[in-house]
Amino acid sequence: MKNTLLSKALLMLCCAAWGSVVHADELADAARFQDAKNYPQAQALYTRLAKAGNAEAQLALGELYGFGDGMPEDLKQAEFWIGKAAAQGQRDAPAALKVMQARAARKTDIAYYTTAYDGREVKLDCVAPALPAVSTTNAEIHEVSSAFNQWQDCYNGFTARLNAALPAGKAIPPDLVGIMSNDEFARSSAAMDKVYAAIGAQAGAVAAELGARHQAWRGATELYVKGQSAQMQADYEQAQRQMAAARNNRVNAGENAKGR
Repeated sequence: MKNTLLSKALLMLCCAAWGSVVHADELADAARFQDAKNYPQAQALYTRLAKAGNAEAQLALGELYGFGDGMPEDLKQAEFWIGKAAAQGQRDAPAALKVMQARAARKTDIAYYTTAYDGREVKLDCVAPALPAVSTTNAEIHEVSSAFNQWQDCYNGFTARLNAALPAGKAIPPDLVGIMSNDEFARSSAAMDKVYAAIGAQAGAVAAELGARHQAWRGATELYVKGQSAQMQADYEQAQRQMAAARNNRVNAGENAKGR
């Protein structure tokens, strides 16, 4: 009788060990399917193992539901399976459950970065100065130059903000990154990269157009100033000639008077 009981005990241990090996292999297969984004296959394996009581599979299945990997997000299913894993003492389950609950509370924030990000915090917000075709007074020249320099300072601040936001995804709050799936973060980064590129291109076009207008204003104004200087010099020389002619006339008139 003793030998019989021992034989049964050994058989049960053998089967339990074999079952653990099988579960481990199937968990590894499910993880490979998940990494390859073959979510239906991963879900099928995780579901079978989770129903069989495997805590690791229960956690993984709950996260599939919570992150919506290959299926619509389902917080109730996520809480159900992760809760089962936690009840078995799976050490990562409590933290995973908090992540799922945080995701449900911040769905709007996640959606903003994945589908609606507009780059409002880095957009060019500089007011372009009014540039006349030409300035003809020192006061106006100073005013236009000062306004353009202020715009340039603002534009430099814009480029600094845009560069500081790179690489794309850096602007997502860290606490939000912590509850996003890898796929969500990748999609957000790609979308943000496109937004940054569009903002940079638009701002560059504005800068090029304004720079061209400033150059035209400067050239026309310098030409006007040179023209005015030349005219002033010509007027001065003409006045000098007129004064010399007047002096000569007076001298000649005096000499004529003496001759009489």
